[in-house]
Amino acid sequence: MAKVVKKAVTKTAKKAAKKVAKKEVKKVAKKVAKTPVKKVTKKATATKKVTTAKKVVAKKSVAKKPALPKALLTTWLKGRDGWNDLDWWQLLEYLRAEGHSFYADVQEGREAVSAFLKEKSTSSVKLPKRLLNAWLKGRTSWNHDDWLGLLKELEEAGHKKLVHSSKSLLAIGHYLESNVG
Repeated sequence: MAKVVKKAVTKTAKKAAKKVAKKEVKKVAKKVAKTPVKKVTKKATATKKVTTAKKVVAKKSVAKKPALPKALLTTWLKGRDGWNDLDWWQLLEYLRAEGHSFYADVQEGREAVSAFLKEKSTSSVKLPKRLLNAWLKGRTSWNHDDWLGLLKELEEAGHKKLVHSSKSLLAIGHYLESNVG
């Protein structure tokens, strides 16, 4: 269902951009037609100006993407161990309300928001890398009991916050998976 919604939003945005571009081209064409030019060159000049106007409108419609609202996203992320689909859609509504519709409505913007949130949610956790590397030494795989043993070891070593936070557990799992073997 989410893909259908994304496609519908993208199509709607593209249609709206095309309508705006067509209107602007028509306005410029009318202005060009009203300008006094000799009859012989009037048609050629008008055609050139309309072509130029189309190029200008095309450049305007491919506007620079706005800066990612990092402070707003960081604030939203604080105190969360993760998020679900409902949180995601509420965040998109919040972005629209705050004037960041590019990041709420355009696929490229949504992907940028998602990447930023994923990076922030795992990178802000300070891991006890020495302990994790020592635990990983000689291991190529592990089972659930090994995982629980590691968590108990971390808790005994004074890393209780890491063990009781799902965000931290994800970061530990990611670290182990990327440094195994």
